[in-house]
Formats: sequence, C-alpha cells, structure tokens
Amino acid sequence: VSPRPACLSEDSVVVLLNTEGRRRYKPPIDVSVNDPVRLTQILTTIDSSNPDLSKASGAGEAEIASYTSAWLQHRDIEAHWLESTKPSRPSVVGVLRGKGGGKSIMLNGHIDTVSLSSYSPDLDPLSGELRVEDGGRIYGRGCLDMKAGVAAAMSAMAQFNSGGGSSLRGNVILAAVADEENFSFGTEEVLAAGWRADAAIIPEPTQQEVIFAHKGFLWVEIEVLGVASHGSMPDEGVDAILLAGAVQTALLEHAKGLPSDDRLGKASLHGGLIQGGEEPSSYPDKCTLTVEFRTVPSQSRESILRDVEGILAGIASSTPEFKYAPPRVTFERPCFALEANDKFLTDFVSHVSRVTGSVPEPNGMPFWCDAALLHKVGIPSIVYGPKGFGLHGKEEWVSVESLREVTAVMKSVVEDFCA
Repeated sequence: VSPRPACLSEDSVVVLLNTEGRRRYKPPIDVSVNDPVRLTQILTTIDSSNPDLSKASGAGEAEIASYTSAWLQHRDIEAHWLESTKPSRPSVVGVLRGKGGGKSIMLNGHIDTVSLSSYSPDLDPLSGELRVEDGGRIYGRGCLDMKAGVAAAMSAMAQFNSGGGSSLRGNVILAAVADEENFSFGTEEVLAAGWRADAAIIPEPTQQEVIFAHKGFLWVEIEVLGVASHGSMPDEGVDAILLAGAVQTALLEHAKGLPSDDRLGKASLHGGLIQGGEEPSSYPDKCTLTVEFRTVPSQSRESILRDVEGILAGIASSTPEFKYAPPRVTFERPCFALEANDKFLTDFVSHVSRVTGSVPEPNGMPFWCDAALLHKVGIPSIVYGPKGFGLHGKEEWVSVESLREVTAVMKSVVEDFCA
C-alpha cells in the first residue's frame, strides 16, 4: 500500500472532478482524426456495402453512420440521426452553427458503397491501405466512390469548428447519406426532414472536374404478350421472346434520333433487363424488357412514353400476332443543370483556380447523382471530387494529392460562402 500523503488524514475527503461530462456516444478508435487522408482510410475499412445491391447481404450504413455521428459529437458539433425510411439504413446530418447572418452550405456525400463481391478476390476490399510507392494512393472499395469525398467534407467542416461553434456567420451542414448507389432515399429523407442550404457541394469522384449539370434517367417496362403452348404445338403458341426481338431492333433505330443538349451531349437508351419463359420446352406467354433512358432536359416522361408507344404500335401494325401491355415507367430521376453564369458556379471556379493553379472548364456529366434532388428543392449544387480509378471495379483507389486539393478547395469555398 502506498504511504498516505502527509496532507491527508483518515477523515479526509478526496473529490475527483470530471470536466468531460457524460458522453452521448461510444467513442470509436481514431475519432479525433481531422486529416482527410487518414479519415478516408478509416471510412474505407468500414463495410458499408448497400444490402439492396449485394448478392450476399451487404452490411449497410449503420456502422459508418455511427462513426460519423460520434466524430461530430466528439467535436460538440450538432448531430442528427435519420432512420425513418428503412431500419438500420441511417443517414447523419451534422450542423456546425454559425454566428448568424450568413449563408449556409451543405456538403452532401453518400456513405454506402456497391457490393464487396465485385472486388478482386485476391485483394482486401476493406484495407484502406495507403501506398506511397504508387504516388500516394488509398485502396479499397468505396475509397473513391465516395468515402474520400465524405472525408474531405468532414475535414473542411473541422477547419471552422471551435468547441461546437463556428468562426463563420453561416451554417456548415454535413449530410452523410445512405443509399445513393441505389434509390437515394438518404438524401430524400434529409430533404423530407426539412434540411436546406443556400448552396451545396457534392464531392463525388469527378476527377477534379467542376460539374454543373448531369443527365437524368428513366426506366420503362415493356411487356410483350404471347400465348403459352407446348413446344411441339407451334400452331397454338405465340413466342413472346422472339417477338420481343422486334422491339429491340426498333429501339436501336430509335436511339439514333434521340435529342442532344449543349451541356450534356446526346441522350441514350439501353436494354437493362429482359425476362421471359419458364422452360425451354414451352412457348413463353410474355417477355418483359426494362429499358433505361439517360435523359436530357428536352425529354420528359410523357414524351418518352409517347415514343415507346409509337414504336410498339408500329410493330403491331405490321405484325398481327404482336401484342403488348401499355408501357409503364417504373422509376425515374430528373436532370440537373445550373446556369453557366450562376454566381455560385463562377465563384467556385475561382476558388479551384486559386487552389490548383489552373482554370477549370465547367462540364456536364452523363451519370446521375443526388445533385438533382437538391436542385429540385432550390439548392444550387456543384459536383466536385477527387481523382482516382476503379469505380465499382475490381480494384479501387483515390489519389492522395487530389484528395488534399479537393479538401483545400472545399475549405476555401466554405470560408468565402459562409463568411
């Protein structure tokens, strides 16, 4: 037993002061990290594969959302947990409150990834490994798409945090959202909860291109109707699968005349799914095609359905046995485009130029992201994120140098916009 200090007696009372207060969260390892490179590594090691896309059940967003929420709370930044759409599929909103009187900005990034099963079986998809010999790259599923972007947003937010308050007048909002890789219910839930901002940055992996427009998409289901019969009875059966071939040929021809847009290029279509038949020995009574249209602003649900209906009616007029159900839209997402002279866009380009030393040419992109959902509710948005390789592929990596530049651009934009 250690000797008792001379200043204490048997009747002395020792008071131990706890200045930290009770935690509202379980602090994970590395919760104090602000560096975007290390944050990207940490986030990449967390399996957040989308369970709706995985052949084997994906882990979902619960663990990575827990880390993000704890990261915010550890800095006394206001954190909100959103999980009303799907249980165990949360999104997290962090709010760094400004002093008041300034504009707010949202940093929106998805925390889900595609399946781990598509990664090379010889590699660890959750390694988060940093390889300096490759010029500085982080490896792992989702490191590029888009955990590096989320890490950059977190790091940029931390730059202005002072004990849960901000040196800025406006609010900085981090929206770490679920399910962008599938139906984007995460950002929809954030918006349904009432979260808004005066502008938004979405750090998707754009190879550091400044993106101010992207295409929409629309899925049309076409059901060709046949007559079921035994394979030995051709006079009684009508083969829906073979008749569907005429639809595919007509769609290929129709694709040649789809409209173009100065910002987004030519619209497109492709056959995404085809289903028909029960067994080889029977005539199939139906064949269902799902066609995806990648759309430009001049197209609409109504115009696309009208075109498809015209294609089907044309086939039926020359092929009496061709029957079909009315085509229907099963899912759609809108296009997005800022005006080329939008002030947020021109200011953003200036910040990129100042940080990187080169003047970017704003572009449109063919793929879709949550920018369209934000734009739809009046939040002007720019998509800008790091360079890398292997989106949804067998090996994925993000450039460390590019990640640091993207983080610096975000910090510069936030400081100016929310000042």
